[in-house]
Amino acid sequence: MSLLPLLRFLLPGHGELKSPEEVGAEEEVKKFTEEVFRWLPSPFLEVLWRVLGLLGLLLERLPPSFLTELNHRSPLFRTLLSLLKTMTVLPYTSRPEVKEALGTVMERGKPRVPCPSLVKENLLEFEKMAGTVEIECDVLVVGSGAGGAVVAKELAEKGL
Repeated sequence: MSLLPLLRFLLPGHGELKSPEEVGAEEEVKKFTEEVFRWLPSPFLEVLWRVLGLLGLLLERLPPSFLTELNHRSPLFRTLLSLLKTMTVLPYTSRPEVKEALGTVMERGKPRVPCPSLVKENLLEFEKMAGTVEIECDVLVVGSGAGGAVVAKELAEKGL
């Protein structure tokens, strides 16, 4: 039984984001699932494919309002849906065409942005300072978390 009904339900393509059929995601999902459930004997995997295929056919036919209500009211349904999404989204988003459409293609071999010594020389340790501190700079990125790091990297690549 084909997993395409389930994949169409969980991963509808939009715009540049191609559908699972267009990118051949069914085989990727099967490989990924076989790896996750490698401890299962292959006859059980065949049963799993059939059950998931039938589940996809059922989910495609149910009205969206019913699915939304079921999602809100049933922790079991939410958990099952989360598991199915994980089993399908991870292999789907590993496809090169999907990465391109999502804008997550990593550029390999791109030179690292050197950290100018000027930055290292002018690091301030605010815990040791009392009172008002004046800073003169072209750009100030506040935050040391992931967001601040990304902004700082992009600004450094642009020469700021």
